[in-house]
Amino acid sequence: MATIGERMGQRTCKQCGKPFVPKEARHTLCSNCASKAKVGGNKPQNREPQQNSLQGRFASYLEQLDQTGYFDTDGHLREELIVDDADMVARILANAGITTSQLRRFFTMSRSLEQQLDNTKNFKAVAPGIAKLQPFAAAVIGREQSEYKRKNLGVLLDFIDVNAKRGRESEQAFRKGFLEHFESVIAYFTLYKPK
Repeated sequence: MATIGERMGQRTCKQCGKPFVPKEARHTLCSNCASKAKVGGNKPQNREPQQNSLQGRFASYLEQLDQTGYFDTDGHLREELIVDDADMVARILANAGITTSQLRRFFTMSRSLEQQLDNTKNFKAVAPGIAKLQPFAAAVIGREQSEYKRKNLGVLLDFIDVNAKRGRESEQAFRKGFLEHFESVIAYFTLYKPK
């Protein structure tokens, strides 16, 4: 029997600890936490190890790319940047709530820089434009009002920062590394965030 101030069938949410009345007997999260879990926010506890694993892989990817760049010892683009890492980065960005238009804006800016390079044949003139991707990524986060979303969008800044840094090292790094990798990330992203 419910006590005063308690409703019949009331439970405590496993995520936030607040009391709620479940719509179905199997529900363990309040409607607020359940909706966050659906859009990639606070995941239910049984999915956290997978999310942490993904976050760990993302951190390793950022560190390796920062230290070794896009190419193997023979000067070839590392295959994992086209398949495994691109897939993982796309999932991280999709789970963080990055929109297709936000990500495509950066890719379009990058392709525009490639066209500028084709026209001028002067990589040093284009390199500052690659660097500009970094403050533009910071601005995307800065415009967000929700602190929760700002924190999630940090992965976009991390992704753009390390790639813009590596992409402006040389024309080859930009064309054969940065753009090839980014194009693969976009391709996988459409799998996780279809229009």
